[in-house]
Parts: sequence; structure tokens; C-alpha cells
Amino acid sequence: MKLKFIAIIVLSLMFIQTGKSQKVLTTNFGHTSGIRSVALSSDGKYIASGGEDKTIKLWNIQTGQEIRSIDGCTDIISSIDFSPDGNCLVSGDWSNIVNLWDSQTWRKIRSFKGHSSRIEDVAFSPDGKYIASASGDKTIKLWNTQTGQDVRTFIGHTNGINSVAFSPNGKHIVSASYDKTIILWDTQTGQIIRTFNGHTKGVNSVTFSPNGKQVASAGADKTIRLWDTQTGQIVRVFKGHTEGINTLAFSLDGNHIASGGFDFVVKIWNVQTGKETRNLKGNIGWISSIAFCPNNKDIVISGFINETIELWNWQIGEENMKFKGYTEWVRSVDFSPDNKYTISCSSGNTIKLWNSSSKQTIRSFKGYEASITCLAFSPCGKYIASGDLDNIIRLWNRQTGQQIFNFKDYNGYASTCLAFSYDSKYIVSGSQYEGIKIWDCQTGDEIKSIHVDQFGIESVAFSPNGKYFISCDMVGKLNLWDIETGLVIKSLKERTFVNDVIFSPDGNYIINNSGADIKIRDSQTFQELMNIEGHKGSICSIDCSKDGKYIVSGSSDKTIKLWNIKNGQEIKSFIGHKQSVTTVAFSFNEKYIISGSYDGTSKIWETETGKLLATLISVKDSEDWIVTTPDGRFDGTEKGMELLYYVEGMDIIPLSSLYEKYYTPNLLARVMAGEEFEEFEVKIEDIKFRLPT
Repeated sequence: MKLKFIAIIVLSLMFIQTGKSQKVLTTNFGHTSGIRSVALSSDGKYIASGGEDKTIKLWNIQTGQEIRSIDGCTDIISSIDFSPDGNCLVSGDWSNIVNLWDSQTWRKIRSFKGHSSRIEDVAFSPDGKYIASASGDKTIKLWNTQTGQDVRTFIGHTNGINSVAFSPNGKHIVSASYDKTIILWDTQTGQIIRTFNGHTKGVNSVTFSPNGKQVASAGADKTIRLWDTQTGQIVRVFKGHTEGINTLAFSLDGNHIASGGFDFVVKIWNVQTGKETRNLKGNIGWISSIAFCPNNKDIVISGFINETIELWNWQIGEENMKFKGYTEWVRSVDFSPDNKYTISCSSGNTIKLWNSSSKQTIRSFKGYEASITCLAFSPCGKYIASGDLDNIIRLWNRQTGQQIFNFKDYNGYASTCLAFSYDSKYIVSGSQYEGIKIWDCQTGDEIKSIHVDQFGIESVAFSPNGKYFISCDMVGKLNLWDIETGLVIKSLKERTFVNDVIFSPDGNYIINNSGADIKIRDSQTFQELMNIEGHKGSICSIDCSKDGKYIVSGSSDKTIKLWNIKNGQEIKSFIGHKQSVTTVAFSFNEKYIISGSYDGTSKIWETETGKLLATLISVKDSEDWIVTTPDGRFDGTEKGMELLYYVEGMDIIPLSSLYEKYYTPNLLARVMAGEEFEEFEVKIEDIKFRLPT
């Protein structure tokens, strides 16, 4: 294995303080949902991207490596912009907040609050002293970056504002709205100078030409319009897109315009002639954002659907680089009954079986074309069941990795959840629309189909005695079913949505989330016995220990909490994930908890101490993997470890000299066996680095 591949020692140690600088250990986790905006630093060295996963990512434009990730926003990030000096970054999100960040430390400098609806666009003034924010509340606000003061509010649009830009001299602001108009404003007074009318549908993007004499706009009517700022007259109309246009940008010399939208293509236009000079087709879905690089020959475009950024040499029509993540958010995790294996599936189409007791670390289960949605070990430990967006439930032999059966009959609707009966003979599964089905694991036959009026079955679970099962849906409805008759015995509606529902191991209780709370109910009467509060965000997943003493919950607040089932008291919190915790499960001996997250990792924790034991990284669309521990050890496939690197500040630094010290074969099995490793003579935080020349 090449030493240069070992640039990270451990992903679970994300931040290590070393004097004035931070040493960050990372890989390309990338965005886990659509990218809304990209911005380029003024020196052309870095790309920033903001997405629906509520994170901002900073990328090295030369290598395509992810340098940092900001996860301090509470909602979808709709727009980002670098300050002219590159020292700051501004973001606007759907929580109606504008945030200013230090681009060196990624610390939040301040937040600007005052809009009453979501932020759609943000922009720095040319001198960096002000920020303009456009909102769905029909206003633009001008903020002082030093004081945080709301300097001025621009009122005049009659519908939400999608885009805002400063003129090159900073004296004017231009905005575009759903009301089909573009307005030119005086920055100092907030007065309307003129209104540009001509678009027949909402206007999505607007920008000044580099000389400030023209404004370009684009919208849902599939056209780009070039306006004279002095007269307000249309200079030229550009036609060629077959769907609405989301974004546009001027080249730095002002001779070309780039545009992209819902037709999945980027078009380059000659400003003087109005003719299309280049048609760029990537593989990133509809185009959400475009920016020209300072060299004027490259453009950066972001695709919403597959969370990817592309760098193109537009003059020759070639793609230079993709900026993307190598991991996907973890949908489901589980332990085998003998604690020798864990399984995980991500938002992709591969299941990984992690062997925590021998040198054979991993097996991949393939055969899916659609994303896997749910996963479970059978109580007997022989089978793994999984469901996907193609409405197929598959039963796998855990030992051989071979598919035993596939169960399919949801009329094209996605299977969303599944559970084994306690004797491993049956599977109950729920779908997005169609209903609930019970399958025989021995024969592969469907033995019962129940059409329900519940929308989006979120979770199903068998009772320990095998006579009942329970279901919950997206609108908070709980139903207790008699398996023999297929009839509802008890039903109730929670006050908010329910993501997960389970029986206690003795069958006496039904446990479900209700938003951020946990409800414990009598399984016979549905009477609420206890309401447990403590999470600050919605609970995504819950599990009960096999001895019935504890509940574990994972939440959108990024934490895992362990609760005493008798009194509802919080025992401890497990903190380490960088995004929402999507799935949690106890080991059968209650010694461990495994969790999965939107951050692309699965983590194994020691229940009694709350100690993080290992982080599992499943590489996207491959059989490659990585295991790391908090003390700096790592294991993985060679290709998996090629994806790792080390960051200090804004610089990427190799740690090749530490390979022999920190590489630990068979790491997961050794950790789970309780092996005590010797402490390293030299700690990572004490090592001095010399940047590569």
C-alpha cells in the first residue's frame, strides 16, 4: 500500500486543537442531498457549496478534495457567497437567517435576523462592508457586516424575491422576483430607480455585467433577457433552453453568459450576438448554480439531483473534475444476535456486513438497482432482510451472501419498513402507499395483504408472542393489528408525526416517538404510561434493550440518548455524529449501541461508558470500506484508504510517515474483542508538519 494514501488517521477525531490552528481529519463525505448554491473564492483556489443537507462544504479546486464542512445551520441552505477578500463566507437558509462565517476557522461570526420568510439569495457588496439578502417575504435587507445592523429594507416587489446582486461599483442593487419583474435599486436610499418588465413567468436569477451597464435575467419562461441599466430597455433575448432556467452568470470579461436549469444542460451564450456557443451536458441533474472561475476559461456548476459539482473548461467543452462525496447517509444498521456481525445500508444500493469477530471484515450484498430503504437481521441470525425503492423485499443468507427469496407485490410503491417475527418465520413489511404485507420466510409466499388508509407506513413491528403487529405512519397514526384476522384492534393518532414504533421484549409496552418525545404505552389498552422528553430535534429511530431496561434514541439534533425505561430518566448522551442520527440499535447483549447518520458514518458505542469504540465508513458504490478508532488507528481496503487525507487550516497535508504506526489490521474485531492497545509514543496533535512544496 502506498504511504501517501494514509492521509487520515481517524475520521471519528474530526477536530484536534493544536495551538492557534486546528488539525482536521477528513475525507470526501460530500453533500447527502441536493446542492443549492456554489461560490468561488476570489483567488480561484476554493469552491464553497451549500445544500439541502444543511451543510456548507469547502473544496480544493485543484484536487477536488473536501477541506471542511460547516454543520451549524438549522435548515436548507439556499445561497452562499465569498467576501471579496476571501476571509468570510455568507450563507442564507430557509430558517430565515443569514449567517456570516470565518472562512479560515469556520466559526460563525454573527447571524442576521429580521426576515419573516426563508432566504433565497445572499450577496456581498464589492467592498465587503455589506450583505444583501433576498427573501420570500418580498423584501431585500442590507446588513452591516461589522455591526450586524439592519441598515435598510428594500420594499417594492409583490411576491417572493429569488435573486439579488450588487453593481460593480456598489451603488446599485438588482433583484428578481416571482412577480415576473426585475427591480434596480439605489443602495444608499433604498429607492426604486426602475422596473424591468418582460418576463412572462417568475424570474429566478439576475446579475450585473462586469462593467455594470447591463443586467441579465433568467426565469421560468425559459428565456434569458439582457437589459440596459440606463434605459431599462431589452437589449437581447436568448432562447434555447427547453425548461425553466434557475441560474446564470457573466464571464469576467463580460463577453459570455452561462445559464442552466431544469433541462439538465449548461449553455454558453455570446453576449454580442445572442447565439449559443456551447452546450455542456454533464450527469448531475438539473442545474442549481453556476460561477465563472477567475481564469475565465472554466466554470463551476452544481447539480441538484446527485449532489455533485462539476468543473468544466467551457471553451473546449470538456469536464475537468467532479467534486463529490464518497459516502452516503446511513439508512439502517443492526447487530446479529450473536454480536459477531453488524449490517448497514446507505442511501445507495449495497448492503455491507461487518464481521466484528474475525479477519474477514466485510461482505457486500448486491443485486439492487434502486436505493435500499430498510434492513434487519432475523432473530435466529441466519437471515438478512432488506427492502428498496423498487418495492422488492429480499431475503439473504447471512453466511453465504446469497439471495434466498425476493417478495414483490406493491404495484410500484416503495417498501419503507420491515420486521422479522420473533421466531424468524415471517416478515411484515410496509410500503409508501399500498399497505402492509406478511411474508413466509420458509416458502417465500405472501400470506396476508392488508390495504390501509395510512399514508406512508414508517415502521412496523411484531409482538413477541407473534399474535399482533403494530404500524405507524407519517401523520402520526398508530394501529395495532391482529395477524390472524388482519383487523385493527386498537388505533390512535399522535399529535405529531411518528417515525418509529417497537414492542418491549416482554410485549407489555409499545414504544414510539412523537416528534422529539418518546411515548411508552400499555400494549393492550394503548394508555400512555410515560412521556420522555430530552431531545431538541425530531427522533428518527428508537430501540429497546433485550433485557427491557433501556431505550436508545437517535435524533435530528445529532445526538443519541440512553434512557431508563422504568422512570424515563436520561442516563447519558452519545455525541459524535455531525448530522442527524437516522438509525440506532442495541447489540443483543446490551454491551454496544450502533448508530447511523446523514454524515455518512456508522458508529459503535460502549453502552455503559458512552465511549466511542469505532467508526465504520462504507464507500459509495463499491465494496471498499474504512474502520477507524478515536486513538488514531485505522483499517480498510487499499482503495478505501486512498480516499483519506489530512487538513490543517486550508492546507492538505499527507501523513504518510505514520502509516506503520497507525495502520491496524483486523481492527474492528480486535476492538470488539476488548483488546487494549498500547498508547502511541507520539500523539497526532504533537506532530509538526511541513507543507508539501
